[in-house]
Amino acid sequence: MLDPIGGFRRIQDFVINYVETSFRISDKAAAKARRNLLETVNVLATEPFIEPVLRYESHPENLEQLAQRDDGPLAPMSWEGKRAFVELALSGLFDGKRCEGEIRRNIDYAPYDHQVEMLRRGLLPGMPGIVTSRTGSGKTESFMLPVLAALTNEAVTWAAPDSNYLQRDWWREDKKPWSARRQGENRPSAIRSLVIYPMNALVEDQMQRLRKSLDSDDAREVMQERLKGNRIFFGQYTSSTPVTGFERHPRIAENQGEKQRRTRRIARLREAMQGFKRDQDAALAFDSQTEMAASQAGEKAPDKTRYIFPAVDGGEMLSRWDMQADPPDILVTNASMLGTMLSREVEEPIFTQSA
Repeated sequence: MLDPIGGFRRIQDFVINYVETSFRISDKAAAKARRNLLETVNVLATEPFIEPVLRYESHPENLEQLAQRDDGPLAPMSWEGKRAFVELALSGLFDGKRCEGEIRRNIDYAPYDHQVEMLRRGLLPGMPGIVTSRTGSGKTESFMLPVLAALTNEAVTWAAPDSNYLQRDWWREDKKPWSARRQGENRPSAIRSLVIYPMNALVEDQMQRLRKSLDSDDAREVMQERLKGNRIFFGQYTSSTPVTGFERHPRIAENQGEKQRRTRRIARLREAMQGFKRDQDAALAFDSQTEMAASQAGEKAPDKTRYIFPAVDGGEMLSRWDMQADPPDILVTNASMLGTMLSREVEEPIFTQSA
């Protein structure tokens, strides 16, 4: 059982111990008086406020059971699409387990009623839905479930990519020219879901969920098997996404000044990609160490830090140039950036390909 009051007291005691250790007072009476002061309400901390969160109603059937019905929220989908959707949804969006059978992942609990209702509405034309509920009610899953369902139902029909798919890591070698990452793909690239947040901080938080949902080892395994090796791509397009400017300007590409600017942009993008790779390697090494330590101690491994950082070998698109060449299936941005993109020539290919 969670102990919020005890947790609060432990944090408070930790901070007080830090103060006493870092700023020692040799006089015992003075040290005791300081501790008494720090433990006084409204000096270091107020009294904790606890807000109980009521359980939301669960649906009577889990995702595997819904997929095996001819009616219900997944009725518009093909059997292949249902199977791929359930396995993908239980590979990161929900924590499913590997099993045997036609659907090779299962879960011990069912989604909430409002999540299933959004899934139903999201697969029907002209049926928008709005979820308004408090923190912890599964709002992210409410919109991600219909997005994944629609995407996988289409993705099972895509042709298999070429053998050199996702193998063009131009940034690994100095002076190698830029090349679009998704060459070798034999399916249409377009924005199929546009996720808009008011602030970049919320965009960053959502990217962690997408990485776990679409770039976990389990998710990659499902896409390799059920989607013929195709990936479902996602990317954030914000002010922090490298690199600004045209990859090749449509009118002044041969201008000497533009050539120099392009060279500098490529150098900045190469440096950014190499930095992403270093962060990814460090996160993977840290996760490996913590998982080993938890296993030796007989404890549950903590959440993976790798999802805090983008992976250069997965489904996340990391540069503006790549997204301009091949728009991601799920584009995450903010309202300000979207307005800018709609008014600029450089981002026009993203929308013309998605039309």
